[in-house]
Amino acid sequence: MSQGSGEAISALIVLLAVVALLGSAVGYGRRADKAALDVDSTVGLLCVTPHKALKLLSFRSRITVPLDSITEVSVNPKIWQQCTVRRRRAGLALPGIRYGGFIGDDGHSFWLAGPVASGAPLVLRLTGQPFDYLVIDQADPGSTALRLRNALRGNRR
Repeated sequence: MSQGSGEAISALIVLLAVVALLGSAVGYGRRADKAALDVDSTVGLLCVTPHKALKLLSFRSRITVPLDSITEVSVNPKIWQQCTVRRRRAGLALPGIRYGGFIGDDGHSFWLAGPVASGAPLVLRLTGQPFDYLVIDQADPGSTALRLRNALRGNRR
């Protein structure tokens, strides 16, 4: 085998891996839950863990946020129109899909949001953190928001 054909095969393997990763992410992105949100009240932390291929596409395997830094928890169906992205920090942005870190007029943000049935992602406003807010699709964003608000109330007592 010549050196040129070996390089072509290597390039083809890389291309197939990228296509498989994107296909997996788009397929997985159709799920309503884009990340697991775990609250550890004993140490006062929220841990956001993107699911599977979204870890690679968002360039984050986990984001840990102190509960004290969360200033607002909301479910906002208009977040896509309200937050203009000017630059990508590290992530994937396609029409209707944002995975990763972005910089916009309203600060630094981290998104795990895409085509979702609920249409209203969970929005967490933060202070004193690398991101000013997190936007995360959840299957039931209302109950997730309620659970986080209750954790915040318990943490601030």
